[in-house]
Amino acid sequence: MSQRGFPAFFASLQYEDSPHFSPERVVALLGLKRRELAAICQLRPDRFRLAPTSPDVQRSLRELVRVLGAAYDRFEDERRLAFWFKNCPIAPCEFRTPAEMCAQGRAWEVLECLATQRC
Repeated sequence: MSQRGFPAFFASLQYEDSPHFSPERVVALLGLKRRELAAICQLRPDRFRLAPTSPDVQRSLRELVRVLGAAYDRFEDERRLAFWFKNCPIAPCEFRTPAEMCAQGRAWEVLECLATQRC
């Protein structure tokens, strides 16, 4: 995918006419269940339903989307991006996947690997 398509990709993850990310749209993109997304975001699953625009939910979604955005142009389509996020072990990150790193609060390490092209 090219960076040209990134604004549309980014916009597809937010609520219509809102500056907030939609947990449902992130779940759909990644092919996860809500509880799996909650584990990655280190939140209780009901937070997405009860307060999807709360600061803690939005902060955790921003971190996840930051990782997806940094890796966006490396993949041919969103399906492959989602596969990478959930399944690709990253050597400099102790062979953990980006999803596992985010779940441990270590998204910044994935971003660092992407920036230095070590993953």
